[in-house]
Amino acid sequence: MQTPHSNAAGRTTWRLASVFIVTGCLYGFDLPAVRADDAAGPASTSEAHLASMASAKTPPGSLWEMIVAGGPLNIAFMSFLGLISLVAAAVALERLTNLTRGKIAPPNLVRRLEEHNRSGDHRVDRYQALCEQNPSPLASVLRVGLLRAGRPLAEIEKGLEDALAREMAELRARVRPLSVTANVAPLIGLLGTVVGMLEAFRIASQAGLGKAELLAEGIYLALETTVAGLLIAIPALLCAAYLNSRGERFVREIGDLMNDTLPVLAQAGQRTTRPTGSNPLMG
Repeated sequence: MQTPHSNAAGRTTWRLASVFIVTGCLYGFDLPAVRADDAAGPASTSEAHLASMASAKTPPGSLWEMIVAGGPLNIAFMSFLGLISLVAAAVALERLTNLTRGKIAPPNLVRRLEEHNRSGDHRVDRYQALCEQNPSPLASVLRVGLLRAGRPLAEIEKGLEDALAREMAELRARVRPLSVTANVAPLIGLLGTVVGMLEAFRIASQAGLGKAELLAEGIYLALETTVAGLLIAIPALLCAAYLNSRGERFVREIGDLMNDTLPVLAQAGQRTTRPTGSNPLMG
């Protein structure tokens, strides 16, 4: 004879059996895969983890995201290249502003110098007043010629040539930071790329074979520094070439003007200025 207690125990047993049967049916297909993963060991687990991270990671969509995705070394190299680009831009703007005909050979100085050359009064003090009123590279070259006024023509010409060479060297020195930037920026970018590729190959070697996407990602992120270096170097090189040619053109114009002034300088030292109202006979 069954008791109520035994009937309740039987119903509980059947309920638990039903739960186990349903659970086994739902998850029975996944249990072998889990056991296979457990038997594969920690290496398979780490590889699966890297693969899942690679598949879940979204590629960077903006320039800033690409820089950050490259890692701390990539950020350091790109920051240094950015600093160099700012210096090059500042130098280029300064030279484009100051390397003009109005600053190298002021029109007022050129006009009055030509007037003095055509006039019969070739006193040295008149030319010196022009130099003081219009400070410029042209005035510096003219001042060198005035110091040799009255000397032989070849000596005056040699002094003017040396002065023109000094002015040209000074103009090139102010453009030299652009030339240095054009030479250094690609090297820094290449160094950043090599360092980034070393890191990419190290990560790929840890992930194992068949993870080409990890290696490809590391390589294209490492190439950012080379691209940045070339983007800085090419405009800097073109700007330096343009500014150097511009300075050489202005120096040639000063040289042509000095060729017209050279005979006047040879005669200017032979003329002296007499005080107003003095009697030549009284000395």
